[in-house]
Amino acid sequence: MFFSIGWNTVHLKLDCCGIRGINDWIDSDWFASNQSDADVFPIGQFKKSWPATCCVLSDESKDSYLVSGQFEATNRELQQCYSAQPAPSEFTITRGCFEEVNKVLDTIVYLTAAFFTLLSLLMSLKSSLVYFLIKSYQTQVLKTTYN
Repeated sequence: MFFSIGWNTVHLKLDCCGIRGINDWIDSDWFASNQSDADVFPIGQFKKSWPATCCVLSDESKDSYLVSGQFEATNRELQQCYSAQPAPSEFTITRGCFEEVNKVLDTIVYLTAAFFTLLSLLMSLKSSLVYFLIKSYQTQVLKTTYN
């Protein structure tokens, strides 16, 4: 169950489907187990070659799942998505999640590297400032001592 919730969330948040793409679902265990189970998603007579989270959905449909855990896509959204089976339609997300997750991780790595580079520069600046303040103080002390 948690595996399903996790995949659905990744699909909806990153607008992607499967690992490499939508074809990951065809001939999978999920595909075999969901061909006759109309209770999973309200799509009536449509056979499901991929999860409904691989369909292009409105923000309201996505939000309803992410908030309540219940999938409430409109019948129109699902009809458009599943109408061209077994081929994906223009209302189907075919891009794989591996690339999308990779982009997110790359962004995190770049931001982390930028943060530590900036932190390093600030530490160098602080060290230089402290050095010059000490030198200035020593110069002042030497001037007052010998005058």
